[in-house]
Amino acid sequence: LITVPELVAYRMDSWNERLRKELDEKIGEHDETSLDKITWAFRVRLEMEQDLVSANRWHEAMAIGAHPSNMMRTREQLSTLVETVVHRCGIDLSFSERLALGGVYVTVELHMLADTSTDHEDTWKFLRLRVEDWDNLRRQQINGVLSSVSTSFSSDLALTTASRVSAALFSGAFSLMSSRSRSVEGSHPSHYDVKKPKS
Repeated sequence: LITVPELVAYRMDSWNERLRKELDEKIGEHDETSLDKITWAFRVRLEMEQDLVSANRWHEAMAIGAHPSNMMRTREQLSTLVETVVHRCGIDLSFSERLALGGVYVTVELHMLADTSTDHEDTWKFLRLRVEDWDNLRRQQINGVLSSVSTSFSSDLALTTASRVSAALFSGAFSLMSSRSRSVEGSHPSHYDVKKPKS
């Protein structure tokens, strides 16, 4: 018997695979900056969720993914998404920079849930701004804004901060979306324990 969390995980894995194929086919058509490529790639992935977001269903899936019992797999899927984008866009990033970029994706995904603009145009503007914010902070650190702090401590600080931001995002997403989820059998985190019928 396939459980609801397994169905959500399957959908996310299939979307990540579609993203990989689409980037392999079309990334060469985009002769822009690395920032433009990241923004475009994230939009490609987010657009795969649009139908479920418009149907007011994707928040339920996100709540399921944010549940403690599923969070490890969700984090791995988010990591795969970011690695796919970074690799196909040809960008060299540190672990903490990739982690923060994953936080950007989740932030935009949450924003899209409440976006009522036509074709989610507000979300695409928000996406661009958040990617630019991420890049500005990254460049500031590279350019020595934190020069008064030792290099090793700076790296630890960036990693710790990014980790806490990601944890807060997942926690907030779970709280928000659990309260919004409809009481449909199998769609809410309280329905996780799906047991096989006795033969």
